[in-house]
Amino acid sequence: MNGAALNTTDLSVGYHGRKRTALLRGLNLNLRPRRLTCLIGQNGVGKSTLIRTLAGLQKPVGGAVSIHGADLELVPPAERARLVSIVLPGADHYGNLKCEQIVQLGRLPYANWLGQLSLHDRKIAADSLEKIGASAFVGRRFAELSDGERQKILVARALAQQTPILILDEPTAFLDWTNRLEMLILLKEIAFREEKSILLSSHDLDLVMRFADDLWVIDDDRAVFSGTKTEVLESGVLKNAFSGKYLRYLEDSRAS
Repeated sequence: MNGAALNTTDLSVGYHGRKRTALLRGLNLNLRPRRLTCLIGQNGVGKSTLIRTLAGLQKPVGGAVSIHGADLELVPPAERARLVSIVLPGADHYGNLKCEQIVQLGRLPYANWLGQLSLHDRKIAADSLEKIGASAFVGRRFAELSDGERQKILVARALAQQTPILILDEPTAFLDWTNRLEMLILLKEIAFREEKSILLSSHDLDLVMRFADDLWVIDDDRAVFSGTKTEVLESGVLKNAFSGKYLRYLEDSRAS
């Protein structure tokens, strides 16, 4: 595992139905501590399906996901909630909850048997709001926020969960450029300072190439290449993963 917090063994991900359909096959990936790992690829190649599988939200089509050497499917949900936190696009189900209440949901894995949070839990939630730059949203209802503001609240909730592994699907999708930049800087700092393994998917190649420690690249043939940013640039895999308007940028990035 090379010190990986999460690793996959011959993993295939896809859809379960009358017939299993694999989008990605034979993946052997390592998510390492103190690293910001970015998953990139065109729309429809299976990034979200891979993320949901790694977080335990859907079963693998084949192979296995392991966390600290334990098969994820065998880890009880309560324990899993202390190991992996996830941020997915869309959160309309939070309805009329206030922002601080949503962030406090990240502390439920640590609540007592009555589901009550301690003052320590509430402080961690408040600190997570401050860390993400969203303290001003305290008292506001989630439904009143913009898409970008909602995204910050969801990231704060995941941070409040205090898991060693944090997985985010397009966390910068609704943020303006300045907030996207700040989000990537923050996540990179948290990964290093708090020794977390952070995986995020993104279409923002410019910022990804600036801040990623490791890259997982899904190309047009649904093959996955993983490595450090330097290894990915030297491999030429980006040219097969992206074309059109991104091609010139990728070639320039490799040259630099």
